[in-house]
Amino acid sequence: MTWDFHFALRKGASAQVVAGATRFVRDAQGLVIDHRDYWDACDFYATVPVLGAVVRRLKKAAATAAWASQETKRLRRVSSGH
Repeated sequence: MTWDFHFALRKGASAQVVAGATRFVRDAQGLVIDHRDYWDACDFYATVPVLGAVVRRLKKAAATAAWASQETKRLRRVSSGH
């Protein structure tokens, strides 16, 4: 199941949304015996004043590093003739 968590950090502040998903495990009678929620905490922390700037900078650096790693692998394949 997917869901959106709508919240505001303080009264009158703009609404924020964090997307998430929940996994359920049911028993033979259909009752939920376990569940786990999945969501990106960075999406929440990025909305917190001061901390948000740090989180956004870290996410951008991580995305840049991931892209650079993929590009390096691609260039190695191209240069080796594969």
